[in-house]
Amino acid sequence: DIQKVQLTVIELYGRLYILNEQIKLRKQIVESEEHALDIRKRLYKAREISLMELNEQRARVDNHKKQLANLKGLLEENLIGLSFFTNDEYDSKNIVINPVGASEFEQNLVFDYAKSVISLIYDSALKKKRFELTAVKRTNFPKVNLYTKYYMYGSDPKDYSEAYRDFSSSNWAVGASVYMMPFDGGKVRSKAKQLEYEIKKIEVEKQKSVAELKRQINILRSNYVSNNEQSEISDRIVVELKEKQDANEKLVQNRIVSPLEFYDAKTAMLEEEIDNLKYKTMINTITRSLKVLTTTY
Repeated sequence: DIQKVQLTVIELYGRLYILNEQIKLRKQIVESEEHALDIRKRLYKAREISLMELNEQRARVDNHKKQLANLKGLLEENLIGLSFFTNDEYDSKNIVINPVGASEFEQNLVFDYAKSVISLIYDSALKKKRFELTAVKRTNFPKVNLYTKYYMYGSDPKDYSEAYRDFSSSNWAVGASVYMMPFDGGKVRSKAKQLEYEIKKIEVEKQKSVAELKRQINILRSNYVSNNEQSEISDRIVVELKEKQDANEKLVQNRIVSPLEFYDAKTAMLEEEIDNLKYKTMINTITRSLKVLTTTY
């Protein structure tokens, strides 16, 4: 239904934004690690580090390149998924993906599940089936018809003037007829039982669907709290790492610390920025999904 499509597109778009930004940050990490590799190559030639340390740095570069290639593949895959819903074609090399905007949602909102979209859909189906059941049961009820008749011709149909003088209350007739369906072989009873079964089935499906809706909302609320807490912690870590990065840059210029420390710190900062990006995007994605799920009509 429309609600499921909306949730799928929200999740898909959020994932696309994270992937696209991750690719940008991962490219910076690869560049940083390659600078560190060049330095370690020079240090190895000068016999200041071991071959093992050099190979470890090579492995780190290859690992980040592998992650970058994987991210690009996932981006292409998710763009194809988005095309399914939009009927548009996307070029991963030129696409611009804007951040997922937050949606206003009261975290402590007490939601009336009876007014949810899913409840209203099932209520409509139940109303229809109950109406059908009532109509079927009425089939076996006796049908009473009332009728009245009067006669226009009096006693002489050839002489209307004389007939009019003969017209009196005795010419009026009032009556009633009763009709009851003869034995139908149990068809009506069978149809009624079938409809009663269908009504019970819809009621059970409604209970399951509402329970699933509650589960989804509770999980999203829990994930919102978790991502919000992690985002706040990550914010502080990013600030600390950026301050360290700025300090290292000055220390490298003054030849107080090795450039390796600068690039190692830069990689750590970029890795944390990736995590921070995920937390913040997930928070906004969750609020939008909750807004969809708690929409009432």
